[in-house]
Amino acid sequence: MENNTATATEAKKQAYRLTNQFLKEGKKLDQILPLLLTSGVDNATATMVMNEAMQQVKTANMEKGKRDMTYGVVLLGIGITVTVVTYSMASSSENGGTYFLMYGPVIFGIIRFFRGLNMYNNSK
Repeated sequence: MENNTATATEAKKQAYRLTNQFLKEGKKLDQILPLLLTSGVDNATATMVMNEAMQQVKTANMEKGKRDMTYGVVLLGIGITVTVVTYSMASSSENGGTYFLMYGPVIFGIIRFFRGLNMYNNSK
């Protein structure tokens, strides 16, 4: 019994090593299962490892999506804040003054937010 458990554990470790290797080589998740099977990993172990890998990729993509949305909102907020503050200072000045229209952070903030939102929604 103990020998079977050790063999199953070793097969699982081999499947994880192969999965990591294939991912580093740029293989897509749907390409890895047949590669695992042709590498001698049994179907049950290969399926289990692939399900865990897909869940980990989903979780990582959701986290990256959240992070991108946060950075997007921060950039947007900085751009709007600097524009509003410098405009209000310029408009309250006696001779008009100068203000900064921070459209760069606003545009990139919006783009990053929606990229993050798209990544987050596609990860569900």
